[in-house]
Amino acid sequence: MRALILMTALMTAACGPRPVVTTPPAACSALLPPSWAQGVAAEPIPMTPDLSPFLGKPLTDAIAAYIAAPYAQAYAGADGRLSQANGRTQDAILIVSQCEAAVNAARVK
Repeated sequence: MRALILMTALMTAACGPRPVVTTPPAACSALLPPSWAQGVAAEPIPMTPDLSPFLGKPLTDAIAAYIAAPYAQAYAGADGRLSQANGRTQDAILIVSQCEAAVNAARVK
């Protein structure tokens, strides 16, 4: 009887608590540059050029170019900023998805 109790005690001790190994939660957003939280600034709205010297005169190509130039520059700037913002979005999605895949691959299944 004593042997049975000793054997049961040894078997129970062998099956005792085991350490649980877990993978910490992913911190994928920490991989994104902090400057991205500020976003991409908008291109400033252009000021309308002074048209007083041209009042009463026929519209020529030179006058039209003078009037359109600030708006064309703002449009080109806005297009560049949009490309920058879209590039950040694509990069952020790629960084986070790769981080999640690495963390999930490390988890015990």
